[in-house]
Amino acid sequence: MQLTSFGGAIREDNFRWRNQLVRAAHVPIWPCDPHPDTDLLLFLRNGTELRKNSYVKTDQMFEVSWEMLGAYDETEREIMLTHDSLEVVEDAMKTWKKDRDEEKESR
Repeated sequence: MQLTSFGGAIREDNFRWRNQLVRAAHVPIWPCDPHPDTDLLLFLRNGTELRKNSYVKTDQMFEVSWEMLGAYDETEREIMLTHDSLEVVEDAMKTWKKDRDEEKESR
């Protein structure tokens, strides 16, 4: 999964966030507000918070080797979505792909 903070900008003030397709491809992580269109909100295990309001991008998935990843911060704590949140991401990815495919067909 890929995360973004939209450069630390408040969502509503970010010109990209105004586009419905962009919004559809991002699910917020608590303590962000729930998604304005779907009311979805993801949670990290143990109530962990990220440094910035962040969103999981559901329009792309990448596979990388663990060796390529670095620690999020100096504590080297594990930062993981809850099981329920992982299911939400999986469903959101399927929905985003379906919506995108339907839009392509309607052109």
